[in-house]
Amino acid sequence: MEMNMTEAEHHEIHHGEVAITERVVNFAFQMAITVLAIACPCALGLATPTAVMVGTGVGYKNGILIKGGEALEKAQKIDCVVFDKTGTITYGKPTVSVFQILTSKMPKSDIIRIVGSAESQSEHPLGTAVCNYAKQELKTEVVEKISDFKAVPGSGIECTVASKHGVLIGNRSWMTSNGLKITKDVNAMMKQHEELGRTAVLVSIDGLLCAMIAISDQLKPEAQQVVHVLQKKLGCKVVLLTGDNQITAKAIAREVGIFEVFAEVLPTHKADKVKDLQAAGKTVAMVGDGVNDSPALVTADVGISFKTGTDVAAEAADIVLMNDNLEDIVAAIDLSKAVVRRIKYNFVFASAYNVIGVPIAAGCFVPIGFSLQPWMASAAMALSSVSVVTSSLLLKKYTKPFFDSSWKKGDMLKEDEVLIQTGRNFIDKIATSLANISEKISNGSNNIVGEKFASLPNTCEGEKNEQIARIDGTLVESRDEKEYLLLDAQNDSDSETDL
Repeated sequence: MEMNMTEAEHHEIHHGEVAITERVVNFAFQMAITVLAIACPCALGLATPTAVMVGTGVGYKNGILIKGGEALEKAQKIDCVVFDKTGTITYGKPTVSVFQILTSKMPKSDIIRIVGSAESQSEHPLGTAVCNYAKQELKTEVVEKISDFKAVPGSGIECTVASKHGVLIGNRSWMTSNGLKITKDVNAMMKQHEELGRTAVLVSIDGLLCAMIAISDQLKPEAQQVVHVLQKKLGCKVVLLTGDNQITAKAIAREVGIFEVFAEVLPTHKADKVKDLQAAGKTVAMVGDGVNDSPALVTADVGISFKTGTDVAAEAADIVLMNDNLEDIVAAIDLSKAVVRRIKYNFVFASAYNVIGVPIAAGCFVPIGFSLQPWMASAAMALSSVSVVTSSLLLKKYTKPFFDSSWKKGDMLKEDEVLIQTGRNFIDKIATSLANISEKISNGSNNIVGEKFASLPNTCEGEKNEQIARIDGTLVESRDEKEYLLLDAQNDSDSETDL
């Protein structure tokens, strides 16, 4: 009879309960080894780093340098894109369109020479444009000696040329804060150029307002289409953040299709505007290329700069676009979404192996005759890692979003479609200006100015109601947030500038 027994039955008869215990322990140990092998989290550990590594490589091949996985992960959450103007929306290579002389007391060549010499010390793109214009007009590289040079961000410059000419170059507020009078004709001339998207600056030499310079910077041809894609297809809020005056900023915004603008923002305040947007619950991307954009680039959730920009901006940014093309902003966001989507797929693959494989490896299906050997579990574990890596490598097939070259430029936005907000506090500006004016008024008038200024109503930044305060023949006007200081002193004849 024993000859017809199986080995297991023979072992059980001769060894009894010891044989059964040995079989149980053997089975449990085998299942434990199998579970340990198939549950190894190699695939889960590879899911994210492999996708990020391939994604950053693909980005670089497409001209998008992404500094690490954190920037890549945050970029797919962006719902607000803030653009600087000069060098971002525009090419950042401004040129002088108009050099209008406002006085007959000095030859034009002398004015150009003095202005060109003063701007030779400026690092601002507009200053460079004026300096280049002067050299081209005078056909010389020689500049006068400059001393006491001072640049005030967002306002203008002040210096002494050839040790005898006191020079001021800048915007309206810079001139008025230094006690100069801007006539209605000059203001209207500046406004005309600003409505064309140009930047208008004034020149004062030895206390005489003698020139108005209109500087233009060509818009990038893809700007309007990129803004349209960000707003309509990606659902992002787009904001223009610039130090330019409100008229120029509004003209640029209308042309490219941006509905919200922060104008006249000092470089030191750009980061504050980004924080305001973040406080409103937005995930903000800041796009800029200048030194003055660096604080905002660091403050934003994702800072985006260009290789063609300054080294400081490129260092501060999380993403650097190797090509000076705004379309790559859309590509960076799209690539980020593709990488994060691939990471999620990888986690699904890795988890699926464990969800399905662990119960089988644990012996749950042994009663129906189905089980895994340890070597099978090891092979399944290796296969899960291979599948995750293969999934990540599929990112190499990524292509940038297609921009239709035949896309037709849309119509400009209407005046009332663009919301303009100023970056300066109205009351602070008036207080500074009146303080300078009061120094030039007689002692008797000083008290009147102080009393009347104290009676001015509180005005919050951004209010659009027209505010007019007339103080001793001086008109302080802020209409629809256009904060101009028109100084009509005593007699019109005294305030007129030679044209």
